[in-house]
Amino acid sequence: MTYPDWLAQDIRAIAQVPYIENLTHSCIGSHVEVCFDFTYDEYAQVSDERLRNPEPIKLRYPLLQLPSKPEFLSNRDTFPENLPHLNPVPEGHPASICLWRKGGNSALYVQKGIVACLEVLKDWLEDASLGRLQYDGWEPSPRGGLISFNVDLGSWQKIAVNPKYCGKILSMSSRLFISKLRHGSQIGLVIPENKIKEKKDNSYFLKPFKYDEASQVRTYFLVPDCDFVEHEHCSIELNSFDDLLKYSDHEQLSKAIQFIRSCKKPKGKSAAVLAIAQRRPLPLIKEIPSLSNDVNARKVEIVSVLVVHDNNGFSFHELQVKSPVTSEMLASVSGTDVIDKDLSILGCGSIGSTISDFLVRAGHKRFSLWDDDLFEAHNNARHVLCQTTSEQAWAALGFKVIKMKERMMQINPEASVRCFIQKFDSKQIPKLQKNTHVIDTTGEAIEHSWLHGLTVPYTRVFIADMGNLAFLMTQIPGDIADMLDIEAVLLSLSSSEQRICEWLHSESHLSDKMLGLSCSSATMEMPWFKINGHISALMPTLLRQLNTPSTCVLMNTLDQNGNPLGLTTFDVENSEFKFEKVEVVDAQGLTWIITFNQAVMEAVHKIRNNHLPSEAAGYVLGLYNINTKRISIVVATQGQFSSSASSATLHSIEQDTEAQDILTNSNNMLKPLGTWHSHPGESAQASSRDLTTFEELLSNQERTLPTVMLICAKAEVKFLVGINRVI
Repeated sequence: MTYPDWLAQDIRAIAQVPYIENLTHSCIGSHVEVCFDFTYDEYAQVSDERLRNPEPIKLRYPLLQLPSKPEFLSNRDTFPENLPHLNPVPEGHPASICLWRKGGNSALYVQKGIVACLEVLKDWLEDASLGRLQYDGWEPSPRGGLISFNVDLGSWQKIAVNPKYCGKILSMSSRLFISKLRHGSQIGLVIPENKIKEKKDNSYFLKPFKYDEASQVRTYFLVPDCDFVEHEHCSIELNSFDDLLKYSDHEQLSKAIQFIRSCKKPKGKSAAVLAIAQRRPLPLIKEIPSLSNDVNARKVEIVSVLVVHDNNGFSFHELQVKSPVTSEMLASVSGTDVIDKDLSILGCGSIGSTISDFLVRAGHKRFSLWDDDLFEAHNNARHVLCQTTSEQAWAALGFKVIKMKERMMQINPEASVRCFIQKFDSKQIPKLQKNTHVIDTTGEAIEHSWLHGLTVPYTRVFIADMGNLAFLMTQIPGDIADMLDIEAVLLSLSSSEQRICEWLHSESHLSDKMLGLSCSSATMEMPWFKINGHISALMPTLLRQLNTPSTCVLMNTLDQNGNPLGLTTFDVENSEFKFEKVEVVDAQGLTWIITFNQAVMEAVHKIRNNHLPSEAAGYVLGLYNINTKRISIVVATQGQFSSSASSATLHSIEQDTEAQDILTNSNNMLKPLGTWHSHPGESAQASSRDLTTFEELLSNQERTLPTVMLICAKAEVKFLVGINRVI
């Protein structure tokens, strides 16, 4: 017979392995069996002489056109069937070897191929001969089909070692839902309730149920005596009462089987679940999420079987024992560390909902959501919430924060989600929990009056340039640079970053969509995949910021079609992001906070030194906020000026090519805040002429911005600040 190419390739690869001899292969029905003698390293410390060397092995491949994993079977009847790491098989069938705990034989074969599987088999046989298969813990056998048994494993393990429950049959009501599939197998779910009681007789052991309907049955948790330990693994499938009795000498298991056999059977279909606790000599391996932290409790393995009775008698279904969704499990599956912080997310629109969805799936469980907007039909275009019919639309009608909470609780019932149906402002700061990280996804202009009062890390995430750019920026408490400084630096980068320049110039013609007759019903035109692409790219950095916050500026770029162009991480160790702070009192006695970065001082000192002993002058640009009396200076230019050792006359800013270029590149979003000039000596104290010049600047009726004068000397820097308040 001609085998498929993938199978022929596997057989050729097996034949080339040096420790394989007597290779044969044959087609038997719908399978191909590849048999050989397998030699492995043998050591003087061999403790299990039931193993042979070489060991006869059989690989049973399904005869398919596409690659499929083989079963790794023993090819002799006397192979020991109580070794650890054996897959369950019907009694009398060849022993089936479970090679790999990280996903089983299938994952190992798919990821690494047949030769890698044989290398692991070699290690497996060596460990088996030395009695070391469980040297790092007891691993439960991979039992179960398509019906899941969802329990809090850690809690059940603690019950099994509690002297109060040892040696008892515990009963609890359970929800059962099973459907039949076309090929005859069954899929379903069993969820026991928390309330337990002891079962002492055989009355009402089985409860009626129907397929495709939610039914109430009983789960019986069979807890062994305190000193009962099962030292050996039993690898037979549990398809009958006899199989169950062979699986364990458990006294409570024998008693439960006796009860079920003798109890009165309801008409039609009835069922019960047997959850068998096995106390093992070693704790279960730590890779299994949601196990108890107590070492003794973690020695308890749980095997579960659904026992069904109908007109044809009894049938048995091994269940997959799984934990329900927990933060620990989500974090384990996602590969992230749970961050023990309250994540306060401002805005539950497309960005905020996507970030919330990512974070709750990663196992994070403390959230505060802030938004006053309703979820409506148009939100389907790019929101993780969805409504598809008019009935569902009515059901979904509500505030976004409420609907997001419902979704997040479905993903992780352990999540704690506080909802605030309002926008965030300074009055809400006291509502922040102590260990908080604020994530602002509103995309709106920042109200620095409340941002100035934050004492927790703050991260802003927004999408710009019609969906082609996304930014992540973090401000941390205690650092001089705040979001005003970070924004000012970002705007100044328009002179060196073409994408930022293009974005700032596109801000004046963003495309909004009117969604009704109300002028408030507008949204920026942008497809969902752009939002999802941006947030996916930014999430690794956001997770890092939540864990160890630091000043951060990150830009993600897509092309016009939405294809990724990559991340740009701006180096916050550069002089542009290193700020100093001074407090300056104006003529009215009001205190302003002025920040300026090292790049400004480097430029000023360089120009000053080049023109010594004469004075030098130029303009300073940046951002300001009148409400908080904050000024951030990020650019200092060399203006057009005439000077001497005692004075400098600065020409108008229109003649300053550098200033004009920066204003143009930033689309005038950076503001001309004032001037700077140098003093040749040690002192930067304002001279009478400086004061007169500054008063003239402030008296300009056309100027509405606050005005700064920066004076730089060799040893110090001084500032004058003021604003024309005459109307």
